[in-house]
Amino acid sequence: MGEGASVRTTFTQTDLLARFDETAYLRAYPDVAAVVAAGGLVSGLDHFTRFGLAEGRNPCPVDRRARLLGSLDPTHLRGAEIGALNRPIVRKDEGDILYIDHADREGLLHIFGHTDMDLSTILEVDAVWGESRLIECLPGPVDYILASHVIEHVPDLLGWLREVRDALVPGGQLRLAVPDRRYTFDLLRRESGLADVLDAYLRGARAPLPRAVLEFVLMTREVSAQKAWLGQIDPEALRAATPSIPNAITLAREVLETGRYVDSHCWIFTPASFAGLMEGLSQAELLGMECTEFHDTAPFDLEFFVALRPTDDHEAAAASWRGMRDAAA
Repeated sequence: MGEGASVRTTFTQTDLLARFDETAYLRAYPDVAAVVAAGGLVSGLDHFTRFGLAEGRNPCPVDRRARLLGSLDPTHLRGAEIGALNRPIVRKDEGDILYIDHADREGLLHIFGHTDMDLSTILEVDAVWGESRLIECLPGPVDYILASHVIEHVPDLLGWLREVRDALVPGGQLRLAVPDRRYTFDLLRRESGLADVLDAYLRGARAPLPRAVLEFVLMTREVSAQKAWLGQIDPEALRAATPSIPNAITLAREVLETGRYVDSHCWIFTPASFAGLMEGLSQAELLGMECTEFHDTAPFDLEFFVALRPTDDHEAAAASWRGMRDAAA
């Protein structure tokens, strides 16, 4: 599937209302739940029909925590979460969890200081994963690693996965939430290919490569997942709004000449393309991880969920990824 390919299916506004889930809606949007509880609105559906539809809210949001954790019980395991920032999946009072990021808290405060984020909510970072291998940043191997909307940012996809694999105990799990290109600001971008992955791996990239930065700056556009599902987005109109090419070149040149770390979406996936990449890496005996669980992108959502487990059986691993690819819509 190339640049700007269409979404897998489209729905109507009637489908939005037919799929509305009151319990899930109030769980996902605590601001709405508070207004309903205070009597300001009759129900979540009342909010959705009056405000939520126009705001682009999801009428039937999935339980992200449940899909990320699966059968894991954090109270009896030692885990790590990469990129928790200010919204951890597992809190410190829920289990033995380490928070990992590419900078310490002071560095994150500097990075997000220009945003509207409440900086007081940024978590303390237990381990900084930069130039050293992940296992060297931890006290020892862990039972599970969580990463929500992280894998698309890593400069070296294969190297990152191999380091995570080596930081897990035998039978441990890496559990991912991954954005689906078709419903995000990456809509216009091409899906990452095996050559892209191998190129970054051979370079040992520890910062986004100039090409990734160029694509991120030039090809990202504001996109509503709801409108994408409803077929209300015109890719040609999005392409017409071209960002400044000279500015993109200036930034990429700085990356090339100074090694500056410019946070970007380095990797672009759909569920099927992700599975295809993992299958190819498994066939080449480079990955050593199998797919143990997969949740496809739900209607009106923008992410899919995957669980990976270390294995030495590359043939079985490749077969598991073929299974995911075949199951993906």
